[in-house]
Amino acid sequence: MVLLSILNSFVFLLPADSGEKISFLVSIFVTYAVFLNFVSDLIPKSDRLPRLVVYLVLVQCHSTLCILATLFILNRHHKKDNDDAKEKARRNRNQDENQYANEDMHQEHCQSNTGKNISVHSRITPALSFKTVERSLFFAFLVLAAATLLVLFV
Repeated sequence: MVLLSILNSFVFLLPADSGEKISFLVSIFVTYAVFLNFVSDLIPKSDRLPRLVVYLVLVQCHSTLCILATLFILNRHHKKDNDDAKEKARRNRNQDENQYANEDMHQEHCQSNTGKNISVHSRITPALSFKTVERSLFFAFLVLAAATLLVLFV
């Protein structure tokens, strides 16, 4: 169970375009649910809740948080792709209109002092890339997995 808890964090190292992030997390989530059901049937009934059950519930919550964070990351990733496609289509449409309006004024590139072509439509990169966010989420959820493990020993 500890290894499965750590595997939750590794979902943030998978590329967003692979399409396997959600299925990976859901399979781990179902594994926890089945194991929690199995353990709750085996543990004798008592007044006090066993630490293993508390640990499994916390790991289930950890898995739910991983799924929610991954859904957010994938939503932002695909929204960025859609925005890029819309911007490219808008640029192409404007380019075509400019080309037909005045053939001489249409320029996509300008010459710099060094003689290299520089695009007029340069794109500004975001301050935080998705890789940076995913790496920080990986480490945050890895620490959270280690913190839930403390329930067994404290």
